[in-house]
Amino acid sequence: NTPHINFDGWTTGVILREIAYFYNEFQRGKSLVPLPPPLQYVDYVEWHKQRLESGQLEHQAGYWTRYLDKEVPVAQLPHDDFKEKKDIESSRIYQFCLDPESTRKLHEVASRENTTPFVTVLAAFKSWMAVLSDQTMITIGTVFSGRTYPQLENIPGIMMNILPIRVDLYGNPDSREILYRTK
Repeated sequence: NTPHINFDGWTTGVILREIAYFYNEFQRGKSLVPLPPPLQYVDYVEWHKQRLESGQLEHQAGYWTRYLDKEVPVAQLPHDDFKEKKDIESSRIYQFCLDPESTRKLHEVASRENTTPFVTVLAAFKSWMAVLSDQTMITIGTVFSGRTYPQLENIPGIMMNILPIRVDLYGNPDSREILYRTK
């Protein structure tokens, strides 16, 4: 695994496609001279810097300021009281895959509710976090690709953004309402 400080998951695909291309060219005995990309990461950084300095992002900053204006306490979850380094080192990450039938049902619910499987799982996770933390305002950060233009798709580098998704679960909403609020 490569840390995300080096490059994002999208870049892995870009690099693997380039390696496969050069490997195939090598196998055919062709020249291995890379073509310069139309854009490079430094171009992306300069473009982003210009957008920040020009004030183009002011309206977006205003939106996020209003969206996140209500102060929400940090969720106090069970087992958040690590006292020693060994407690942190003994913590675990649990990974699992849904079986095909559960995956089919997840897609079915998402389709019926006119949303995505991601939003459906996110709504369930927010519900669980609300129960564990005994809080009604839940904010979860999720990562998405910052490659919003086709010209950026083949440039290696970190272009991911973190999107805070806040949901107010006040009033004991049912699962359909939680899904609606998460959308």
